[in-house]
Amino acid sequence: MLERIKRRLISMGAWKTRPIGGKSCIIMYHGIDQRERMDLNLRFFSQSNFERQVAFFKREYNVLHLSDLCDGRGLRRDRLNVAITFDDGYRNNLTYALPVLEKHECPATFFITGLNTIGEDILWADLLDICGPRIQAPSIVFNGLEFERGTQGRFPELRSHIRNSCFMGTDTAIELKDTLLRLSGVDLSDPDLQDYFRLMTDDEIREVSHSHWVRVGSHGMFHNNLGRMSLAAGMDELERSKDYLERVTGRTIDSVGYPDGSYAPELARAAFDLGYRYQCAVDYQQPTDSASGYLHDRIGLYPTISLPTMHHQIASFSK
Repeated sequence: MLERIKRRLISMGAWKTRPIGGKSCIIMYHGIDQRERMDLNLRFFSQSNFERQVAFFKREYNVLHLSDLCDGRGLRRDRLNVAITFDDGYRNNLTYALPVLEKHECPATFFITGLNTIGEDILWADLLDICGPRIQAPSIVFNGLEFERGTQGRFPELRSHIRNSCFMGTDTAIELKDTLLRLSGVDLSDPDLQDYFRLMTDDEIREVSHSHWVRVGSHGMFHNNLGRMSLAAGMDELERSKDYLERVTGRTIDSVGYPDGSYAPELARAAFDLGYRYQCAVDYQQPTDSASGYLHDRIGLYPTISLPTMHHQIASFSK
């Protein structure tokens, strides 16, 4: 009952936030769809739900570009200062998120991978989300190892293996895709699936980069956990990603959203020297990382919570 009352008060603009003026928070989204199909992706908000959130943010918060928030430009003492970011570079960021951002004049940063450089348009995590529940076999073999299906059909051990130790490149990405599609029978040309995996093309990346309300940043090359790679391998991904996105957009790329929030302090220092002035992680590796001036924590938002609860989470996370 209390939750419904809060939701109604928010929709009327009558529910006030607790004192959070002058604090700051970076918000992390992933994708936007039309129907919030949890069977295909657990991270995507519907466009209508996203618009309600953006309208609330614009009314209650001070929404800034990521660089402005991090550099302390335009901060307000009477509002919570926030920056909105999107991970992964889905086409739905262009088709569904951008119109909402432009309508409400709300800035955001899109962190985009370099997967286009190998001719692929689906991330490994989305392959697992879409194909995993449709595979009936009790286990699958990938990278020379066998992984059990799991109770919900999402192959959690395989997901952990990829995140923690299997670094995706051209060959491994193609092997995983071939294996999952063959065993699941999924047809990625199905129109009902497009919103849940399709990445922006180079032309579409260029298009969003020209919007006044969007800035483009790096998300690595293959959505690897960069903090678990060697320093040389992690820097190679960041250098290649920066070169690729600068060539596509014609603009300087000075921000990175680390995939899965994974970084290492030595990687972050080297990335700063490379030109990544604004680096977004999830959870600091060391308490002193927050004082670096270039590493910033984020809070992820997911469609399983209501707007009032979301507000309280953002307010509690803000610093």
